[in-house]
Amino acid sequence: MSQILIDRVIEDARNVLKVVRDKRTMLNVYVASDQARGYFTELVSARQKKENVGAIVKKNAALRMPPDRVFKLVYELGEELTGKLLAQRKFDEHSTLSSASRFMSKELGIEVKVQKAGEKDMRDPGGRSKDALPMKPALYLE
Repeated sequence: MSQILIDRVIEDARNVLKVVRDKRTMLNVYVASDQARGYFTELVSARQKKENVGAIVKKNAALRMPPDRVFKLVYELGEELTGKLLAQRKFDEHSTLSSASRFMSKELGIEVKVQKAGEKDMRDPGGRSKDALPMKPALYLE
């Protein structure tokens, strides 16, 4: 799952870099907060069991993350990868991407800084960290 995550981030970053005209020096990668990951897990599990997801959405309203964003991501990931993600609840995206940041920097030709959404000392000049979901980090170029 680690390699899939790294490949997805590199692909997403390349797509963003193609669109941006100005030279940038840093790519900020924001992985999902523990709260967002918990919301994702609860929401997907409830939907798979055909339970009402309304209570879960209401309980996590402070995240301001519409459930359709989560379900769209599930569709993008596919059943197999979503199942792996639910089964490996202890998978540490932050650690995985932090360990690969030098590799990603070389691949992309830009410095890569990995941060976890919601952390105290997190730098988020573009306010993008709130958009991070499991296996779908938010990106911001500086």
